[in-house]
Amino acid sequence: AMQQGALFHRLIQQHLLGIPAERLTPLAKGSDDGTEHLLSRWWQNYLEFSYPPATALYPEVTLSMPLMGCRLVAKYDLILVGPEGSVTIYDWKTSLRKPRRAWLAERWQTRVYPYLLARAGSGFNDGQPIPPESVEMIYWFPAQPDQPERFTYSAGQYAEDQARLEGLAQEIARQAQALTSPQGES
Repeated sequence: AMQQGALFHRLIQQHLLGIPAERLTPLAKGSDDGTEHLLSRWWQNYLEFSYPPATALYPEVTLSMPLMGCRLVAKYDLILVGPEGSVTIYDWKTSLRKPRRAWLAERWQTRVYPYLLARAGSGFNDGQPIPPESVEMIYWFPAQPDQPERFTYSAGQYAEDQARLEGLAQEIARQAQALTSPQGES
């Protein structure tokens, strides 16, 4: 399943970089191990999926920034910049079953990806900061293409995520210090 998911991500990346679907579709057929139908169905669902209007698409982008002595990193499946300055994060989820929305909402990915994009993604916005209210994250499931999960972002969520992430970075630094301190020192 992980190999099928990785191949699916790679096919989308190549398609978004300009390789015609006709050249990629034979790769989605897979082998004769029984999984080819799954990948082929996912690929067909992707080809039938339509993005909203975009001024730019950035597939498979990694973004990072320092955070209180740590490094915050996210690898985005797709960042779509809309004509009015909206920025949508797409994450392809190739699990066989769609997780509950509440579970997705609590995942660090749902918090870190929008936060990091708003905080350090000015390169996707002509050098201007991206307002948190302009960010949306969409989990798209090729096995259930008509059931995406959308999470809008806000300044309040940004502030809450910043506080949680800074607290986590402080805890990591504290534990690292405790591990490297000689016995008996604090």
